[in-house]
Parts: sequence; structure tokens; C-alpha cells
Amino acid sequence: MKGSLVNKMPGDYFQKMANWRLLLSLWMTHPGKKLLFMGQEFASFSEWAFQKELDWNLFDFPAHQQANRFFKDLAQVYRHHSALWQYDHHPKGFEWSVVDDRDQSVFAYIRRSDVETLVIILNMTPNVHEFYEVGVPEPGIYTEIINSDKSIYFGSDQYNGLPLQAIQGKRNQFDYYIKPKLGPLSGMILSFSKPKKTKKSA
Repeated sequence: MKGSLVNKMPGDYFQKMANWRLLLSLWMTHPGKKLLFMGQEFASFSEWAFQKELDWNLFDFPAHQQANRFFKDLAQVYRHHSALWQYDHHPKGFEWSVVDDRDQSVFAYIRRSDVETLVIILNMTPNVHEFYEVGVPEPGIYTEIINSDKSIYFGSDQYNGLPLQAIQGKRNQFDYYIKPKLGPLSGMILSFSKPKKTKKSA
């Protein structure tokens, strides 16, 4: 069981890095406090060892620069979104949306705090889904705030650039759903906002 995270990932170099970003997406968004060994924040291939310094030379390679950018951006999302930590140890802070799609290996869950709702979607396979249906708790707008498959993170750039409008219809246990694009081996976080009320003209 010893070794670095990225070295444990299957596939070629591109897929190893994608799986690493996907794992970090799950790790950062699932309830529980966070611990990461030194060097894993830039996808080091070497296991951390106190006898030597970290493999800083990996920053000479764009893929590891982009991996570190993803880690820093993900950490900032965690820091600024209380839904990811306020109710870590309370049932109201977490709810499954997609948990039984064994054919496509997609998982989705809801994180909540007193002030916000987030939707996390994880695609555990290298397949792309153009319009994957995910049940959501409320009508309104769901805006992607981070996606591990963006090219700035060494991904294939399959992401949702525009906000997603919830559609009425039963999916899972919810009365509404969205249809995001899921990139290969990707994780994404979407933020919910209620639709703005339009003023009636006189």
C-alpha cells in the first residue's frame, strides 16, 4: 500500500493525472477533515521520505505545474465554500443524488451549509457523457465553479461553461434535475443559486 497517489493510478500518463485529480476532487468534497502527504499537491511520483527533499524538479514539467494549480484552486474552493465543511459530522450536510449507477460509474452528492448548496459529480470512467441527468434538490441555476478536466489542469477540456437550468422531473429522490457534460475521469463542483425575480412592469 506504500507509494505516491499518482503512481497508484491506472492507465497512461494522461489517465494517471486525470485519476489523481478525480481522487482529490472526491477527497476534498466528501465529509471529513483533510490530510495530504508532502509532494502529493503536485502529483509527485516519489513517496514522501523525510531523508530527502521533495522532487521539486517536477515543476519543470507542465503537467505537474497544472496539477499543482488544480490543487491550489480546489483548496481555495474548499476554503471559501462552507458547504464543504460546516456540517462535516451532521447528516444535513451531505445527501446522495447518484449512488447506484454501476453501469457508468458516476456518483453525485449534495453538500450543504446554512448559506449554500453545492452539487458534486464524479465520473469514474474515461467515457464522456454529453447530457448526464443528475437529480438536484431545488429549481434554479447550477453553475460550475471548478472542473478537474479543464485544459488548465492538464485535462481534455470537457466542461460546462454555461450555467445549467434545473428541469422539472423526477430523478433519484429529487423533483428536479440538471444535464451536465461529464468529462473523462473528472470531478466537478456546481453552486446552486435561486433564479432572480423579474420586476413587473407598470
